[in-house]
Amino acid sequence: MNWLQTLDFEILEGIQNMLKCGMLDAIMTVISKLGGGIIWGVFGVLFLFFRKRRWDGIAILGALAVAAFLTELVIKPIFLRERPFMLNPEHTLIVLPPFGTSFPSGHTTTSFATAVQFFRINKLCGAAACGFALLVAFSRLYLYVHFPSDVLAGCVLGILIGWGCAKLMKLMQKKFSKNKTA
Repeated sequence: MNWLQTLDFEILEGIQNMLKCGMLDAIMTVISKLGGGIIWGVFGVLFLFFRKRRWDGIAILGALAVAAFLTELVIKPIFLRERPFMLNPEHTLIVLPPFGTSFPSGHTTTSFATAVQFFRINKLCGAAACGFALLVAFSRLYLYVHFPSDVLAGCVLGILIGWGCAKLMKLMQKKFSKNKTA
């Protein structure tokens, strides 16, 4: 076991030993399910129905799609990192074992990519979305389905994807408004 994996397991075991309880089991399970893309997708679709928020909906759904594509179809197949519960079969999961590999955390990546979009739309909403994204990231550790390094990588990747999608959306809006007035 290398130093990173040792540190990852020490953090996971610390979370399990200090925080594990029935109430948090229920809360973290719900947060994790919602943060897997459901809540972000719902907001994105809802925004599409309002003319003033349509571009925001496109930005949210675009960031969600790019983040999911990159994590699930590009990065995870390269690293093929096993999940913590696979490497420590003595641990009993309280959720169904997720499919796929561990690095990076897809839930965390999509949550932060879309939270950046909310921050672009409104700083207060963005702060709330970032807070929820942090809860999603923590839920993945609490549920023992990701290593801390998976979650940290997902956070950084999500922020970068969100920032890139925000820049792209700004360019598209500018181009669309020029074409509309011409």
